[in-house]
Amino acid sequence: MPQLIISISPEQNLKVESGDKLEAGDIIAEAEDIKSAKLNISELLHVKPDRLANHLLVKEGEAVEIGQLIAQKKGVFSSTTIKSPISGTISFSNELGSILIQPQDASSITICPCKAIVDEVSSSSVIINSDKLVIAGSSGVGSTQGELRELGPDVDFFDVDDRLRGKIVITATLKPAVLAKMKALGVQGVIVERDINSSVLPFVVVNKISDLTDYTGQQAKLYNEGNNNYILIM
Repeated sequence: MPQLIISISPEQNLKVESGDKLEAGDIIAEAEDIKSAKLNISELLHVKPDRLANHLLVKEGEAVEIGQLIAQKKGVFSSTTIKSPISGTISFSNELGSILIQPQDASSITICPCKAIVDEVSSSSVIINSDKLVIAGSSGVGSTQGELRELGPDVDFFDVDDRLRGKIVITATLKPAVLAKMKALGVQGVIVERDINSSVLPFVVVNKISDLTDYTGQQAKLYNEGNNNYILIM
């Protein structure tokens, strides 16, 4: 059976032991729950809610780190600053002039992506014997599943059409305009050789896209969670 090494973050507690049989979705490690944080920015900065946008340093849906500066009101001799108390994702309540920061689930829970048997356990990783063929990636964002479709090394805007709907596209790299068209047409995700630095679609970066050529037409799952980036051939 193919082996899969799953990284565990220091704040997580292991929930499995060697020899455990796992199903897809089973929890491998979990940190203590981190509560969301709600900050009344208008009140803290002494500004009206409709003036709040002038003082915000973050956008709706943006991910922030603990201690990151999120709002600031500059004065003549001093300034008032507000920092994020937790790591998470920003959402606004414009009428109330408040910000809600939801903790990032990916850092608190690590799940098993497929049916497997736990082979080895340590404080930093869990090695499982998977029932799927596993191809490791170097980075990525998001998770999805679909049929693999290879388009070659250089995809042009006009190469993208409705035939790619529901597919995971394999190519070397992608321009932002091409990615946007893929998203609009319902492409599920992409596998690339160079980081596309985008959250438009789920993706995994691999060393060589030629490693995926033999699996074109098969179902695959893109799996990104913390430092774990994999392609599972179904």
